[in-house]
Amino acid sequence: MELACHLDSRSHSPRSERGWDALSVDLGITGGKQQWLARLKVVAPGRRGQSKELREFVEQLFKLTDPIPRSGRWSDFVAATLSALRGFDRTNQRMLETIGALSGLDEFVSPVELKNFADFCMRALDGEREPGGQFQGGSVFVGDVMGARGLSFPFVAVLGLVEKNFPRVISEDPLLLDDERAQISPNLPLKRRGY
Repeated sequence: MELACHLDSRSHSPRSERGWDALSVDLGITGGKQQWLARLKVVAPGRRGQSKELREFVEQLFKLTDPIPRSGRWSDFVAATLSALRGFDRTNQRMLETIGALSGLDEFVSPVELKNFADFCMRALDGEREPGGQFQGGSVFVGDVMGARGLSFPFVAVLGLVEKNFPRVISEDPLLLDDERAQISPNLPLKRRGY
């Protein structure tokens, strides 16, 4: 859904991503290509049009990203990723150049796994962000959340805010769900320390 929010307005993909997020929750989609394609065949009541638009977007997404290898040379990953980005009319030259520079890593380590490539991509793109400056009273502050900590503002604009991304969602313990932990908790002995 975050990718859909950042698509270029010139893209021929439909733009109703806010409803798409709710629809994906209603359908219980948590991940995986097969799950996306299978569950989007189900039409949610009252959301027939959104389901069709979301299915078209997801099909386009998988069509463009399927050629990205799971393992291979850096240059193979770069070529497939740049091709996918161009398929979404995303032609931010600085972003394309940053990802393209990863081809040079073929000389050092090859082959690599998709997870490693994705991690290096994120690091490279994060490194290209403009550094935050010091805040001077009476002027416009542009920075990250940590840089704004402790400051008050009469007006705040948050760019790139994505639902369920900020504030961070605190998930349940992967071994015991919250209600299971609550049931076990009263029966646990308390260890008391004497100081």
